[in-house]
This record gives sequence, structure tokens and C-alpha cells, in this order.
Amino acid sequence: MKVPIYNLEKKQTEEITVSDGLFNVAWKPALVQQAIVTQLANNRQKTAKTKDRSEVRGGGKKPWRQKGTGRARHGSIRSPIWIGGGVTHGPIAEKSYEKKINKKMRVAALLSLMSKKFSDGKVLVLEGITPETFSKTKELSTKTKNLRTEFGSIMVVTSSKDKKVFLAARNVPKLTCVAAKSLSIVDVARPNALFITKQAIPELTSHFIVKEKSLKETK
Repeated sequence: MKVPIYNLEKKQTEEITVSDGLFNVAWKPALVQQAIVTQLANNRQKTAKTKDRSEVRGGGKKPWRQKGTGRARHGSIRSPIWIGGGVTHGPIAEKSYEKKINKKMRVAALLSLMSKKFSDGKVLVLEGITPETFSKTKELSTKTKNLRTEFGSIMVVTSSKDKKVFLAARNVPKLTCVAAKSLSIVDVARPNALFITKQAIPELTSHFIVKEKSLKETK
């Protein structure tokens, strides 16, 4: 399929031919939702932790005798019904939020979402974003100001060789940068618009299209 190339002023300069598997994949919302939920769950940190009654310090002695005091019977001050006692059914460190999805489904979901955004006009292929022209944060911020004003939050997908562009983009508001081979479905879903550099197209094709075809042929 033919894909237009734009400069930073959003003026078309040329057209290139890319694989249909990159921007012309059927929309599969259920698969996309499954892939996003899986990635977010696998990135979830297990920081929430409470102690049950066996982990709380103290409470080895019975508070008072069983009978004769007129009060309710208790065996430990670390019971969950006591202040300072253990927590019942609280989060534990051993709980795993991990979900599984096979690679073929993950890549298919990413390409499906990217194709949907492309058809909606929220994925553009840009030229001119190179380490030679954008090695400084101020330069990148100035040149992308009109794009960030129009779309809001944007993501720039660059070639893995463009490390200077990645470093320059770290402090630009509403702009994030990711290498083509590291692109994930959450990276595609979060920003309002996705801008792919002309140099990143071959890497996306080789990493997500060619590799998937080779996997199918070996099965």
C-alpha cells in the first residue's frame, strides 16, 4: 500500500510503499483489549502487602481469663477485630497478577490498533527527524510544538539507531519517544497520535511483519 510522507509542517512531500500488514490490518477490538489488559497486568508491581494475625507482633498471651470477667472472650490482642490486629483478606505479596498471551496474538493486536489509528488519521509518517537535525531538546520542542498543540500527547517512533533523538525527547512536554523494535500496544494506545519516522518503517516491517511470516512458515 502507498503511504504519504509528511514534513514537520504536515505537508506531504512524497509517497512510499509499505507492507499491507503494517497499516491495513482488520480492526479486532476484543484482541486489542486482551493484549492491553495483559501488558498492564504484567507490569503491575506487587507493592500492596498487609499482615495477617500470625505476622503481627505480640498477642501471645491471652488478654484475660476465659470466664468470670463479664467481658467477651478473647484469645489474642492481634485478632482482626482488635485495633492493631491482623488484617483479614488483605493483599499479600505472593499474589500474582500475571496474564499470558502468545506472541502471535500480541503482534496481531498491535498491528490492528496501529491500522485503526492510521485509518483515523492519527498515525503519520514523518521525515526530517534525525539525530543530525534534532540532537537538542530545545530544537525538538520548537519544531514539534504545532503537532503537540493540534494532537495533544504524541509518541514518536524512531529507528533504534537514533539515540540522540530519544535523549532529546525526554524533557519535551506531551511527547514521548520509543524505538521501533521496542514498540508495544500500550505505547500505541496511550498517545493521541503516533508519528513514525521514515527511518523506522523498515525496522517495523522487519520486526513485526517479516518475523511473523517466518514463524508461520516454520510451524
